[in-house]
Amino acid sequence: MAKRKTKLQRCFDDFNDKYFGNRLHDIELSWAATPKVDGKVVSAYSHCQEDLYKAHRIVLSKRLRYRFWMWQLVLLHEMVHLDLDFKGVEEPDFHGPLFNAEMLRLAKAGALNNLW
Repeated sequence: MAKRKTKLQRCFDDFNDKYFGNRLHDIELSWAATPKVDGKVVSAYSHCQEDLYKAHRIVLSKRLRYRFWMWQLVLLHEMVHLDLDFKGVEEPDFHGPLFNAEMLRLAKAGALNNLW
């Protein structure tokens, strides 16, 4: 019997299909009580690690879990980071012009309707 997908996974799959051409694959999705990056508490992060294999992960704060619109918006934001990584794009500040162009593309495509 197939494992039932979580709401987070179903939302990710829907966004991936609608806005990213199903380019994002093998992504681990999870919730954490206090996600941290370099010791700093964050609301979410995406992670790409060059190793024996490339691990792709999106972790969202459990504090967002009951704010459906907010975690969807944050999920889209993190998906843009991973999409740029999949395309081999590197931006020193992670929120540079290419990232902003992708977020604008999502807005024009209607991805942010009712979320922002």
